[in-house]
Amino acid sequence: KNKNRINHVYKKGDLVFLIDNNIKCKLKCHIGPFKIVTVHSNGTITIQCSARVKEHVNIHRLHPGS
Repeated sequence: KNKNRINHVYKKGDLVFLIDNNIKCKLKCHIGPFKIVTVHSNGTITIQCSARVKEHVNIHRLHPGS
């Protein structure tokens, strides 16, 4: 699992895609891009999902955006 990981440093303001493991269609879907609001030291990031909604996610569920 970790041997194919690309080391990436996330910063506030970066755009990321959220990886959604959809069990029904057995595919990994990328949702987003979302803007990073806060980077936490415990390996989690807060992203802005909409104007009022923020979500706290683990970096394993993120993919760097452009």
